[in-house]
Amino acid sequence: MEKLTTGMSGAETIFLYLGILLFVVLITLLIIFVVQKREIKSLLIFFLIPILMIGWPTISSFKLSADGIELSKKGIQEAIDNPVKKEQLAELTDSLNKQHITNPDSLKLLAQANALLGDTLLAARNVEQVLEKEPNNTEALKLKRIYFTPNVVIQKGIEDVKANPADVKAKQDLSAALKKEENKIGSHQVDPLNMAAANLLLKDTITSNKYLEAAVIANPELQNVSNAKRIMKARYSVKKK
Repeated sequence: MEKLTTGMSGAETIFLYLGILLFVVLITLLIIFVVQKREIKSLLIFFLIPILMIGWPTISSFKLSADGIELSKKGIQEAIDNPVKKEQLAELTDSLNKQHITNPDSLKLLAQANALLGDTLLAARNVEQVLEKEPNNTEALKLKRIYFTPNVVIQKGIEDVKANPADVKAKQDLSAALKKEENKIGSHQVDPLNMAAANLLLKDTITSNKYLEAAVIANPELQNVSNAKRIMKARYSVKKK
């Protein structure tokens, strides 16, 4: 059985337990007031405090500062055309990415913030976390269709295999993603360097070189296959083992 505090930060755990303790104290006082036939209206207002403390981990809006941007749909929208707000959003998002956020609503907001800031891969991972908890979450499924582009899926597969080279399923998933996109080079849906890196990671040097050649044709600035391979290895940190 999963612990009540699983996935919560230290501050969230403290808030939860203090909220529960305060709630129990207030319930005890309420019983005493009722038994003594005392006025209870003044006591009821204090129940809002433990309720907020217990519900803190589910709050899906975070503030950078009193004057800063709020991680909410409105705050993200404001950051689109406002450089100052966008910079504040980047600072807040960077901080939240380092935390163990588990609330689905918060993760969806974080996904949208990461996508706006250019990290679609991280946005896709945020959405994936939501769908692991709520497979039928309508908004998360919509975001998945937006963020899980062919390039992101392949890049995610590369990172998964690099993180755990012995994971057979991760390799199979990456191989399946490559097969699905293998005939789409030139359609602007997939990056040839991305495909080359994935194939090299799966030890298919021949296919990797084929995509490196395609990359040079698509982008003459790469100059030649050798230079494209160097850039590909630096960008994706992969090498044939």
